[in-house]
Amino acid sequence: MARWLVFSVLAALCWGLWGFLSKLASDAMPSTTNQVVQTLGLVPVGVLVLFAREARERTNLGRGVGWGVLTGLLGGLGNVALYEAMRPSLGGKASIIVPLTAMYPLITVVGAVILLRERLNGVQRAGIVLALASMYLLT
Repeated sequence: MARWLVFSVLAALCWGLWGFLSKLASDAMPSTTNQVVQTLGLVPVGVLVLFAREARERTNLGRGVGWGVLTGLLGGLGNVALYEAMRPSLGGKASIIVPLTAMYPLITVVGAVILLRERLNGVQRAGIVLALASMYLLT
């Protein structure tokens, strides 16, 4: 099995569990506290990654740090919004919220087409239409 596929499946498994466990955490504490606590969970992963051989081989701090900080900021704000949506008082269900927020690649695709000049083939465009239809069906 290709390494990229192994890592993709691992990411999907981790994120699948993350979505379910995020609902449990959101039921127990405010969204802002949830974000701080979950960020603490990233620290051990960050330390391990920092010492990985690949981190030393592919480092362009001048270019990467700014983008990394911006993506961390956007990811954190997105997480707080997700946890807020899952608050029991709002009646949000993880079975709807997590798949709906998992449609974020649509925004990535639009950005890649407009800003990076990437092209989509017919099958990919059909996939976007189906993703939009699934958003409608979920809500």
